Amino acid sequence: MATILKRATKAILRWNELKTDADLIINYFNQGSFFAINREEYDTWKKTWEEQGKPKDFEIHSYVGLVPRNNELRLALFFIDSYTDTQPVKGNKKYYNQQLKQSIYKRTLKGTIAITFKGYNAPANGFTAEEAMSRIQSWKLYKGEWLKTLLSKKPNDMVQLFRIPFQDLVDLFETTQPIIKDVILQMGLIQNENDQTLDLDMVLWSQKIKEGVMGFPRDFIQPCPPYCGDKENQYNLLYYALEN
Repeated sequence: MATILKRATKAILRWNELKTDADLIINYFNQGSFFAINREEYDTWKKTWEEQGKPKDFEIHSYVGLVPRNNELRLALFFIDSYTDTQPVKGNKKYYNQQLKQSIYKRTLKGTIAITFKGYNAPANGFTAEEAMSRIQSWKLYKGEWLKTLLSKKPNDMVQLFRIPFQDLVDLFETTQPIIKDVILQMGLIQNENDQTLDLDMVLWSQKIKEGVMGFPRDFIQPCPPYCGDKENQYNLLYYALEN
């Protein structure tokens, strides 16, 4: 059986080869409605975060990929912590296989889900559940038009990965009650304040273990491109995938 590193590199390469075909991309984004990170996966990255002294710029890099499932290609995210991603893949494959996690784009959650509209956000966040739902709804309504426009004008700006601040996951898994089972990631579109166009976005929700209630939205995620940062050698998994 192929290791998760081999699956990730092939999936990232497939996405890179096909991500400028608007019809294909729209079809892939119509396959589901959310990705997920579970507590066990979070604990793996938390250990690394703590070993590195809990750096404020610690992130989870979420690479977009395409994986074969039931005779078709399915959209997936491959998650790796930013510390590991700064290490060369060659010579560190065992560590990458330990730190890499995968989530297939899913359509429905198990059980009954209620979206909460209470003030669950930290005061500095100011991001409400209503705003989160608005961005997700904009994605559902306008993603086809948005993707075609992007790929016709700026094909090189199609997202390759999302940068998730680890502190967002800490907030969701550690500071909310009752205990959080999963963090749900949903695509969204947000209005650009400079020119009133729409930009790609992603919203994080918490899913509680017992009630099946979603709440506590977070939104400091940055798609790359265009928001890739200026650090050197911070996306080694991407470089490795495109070289192999």
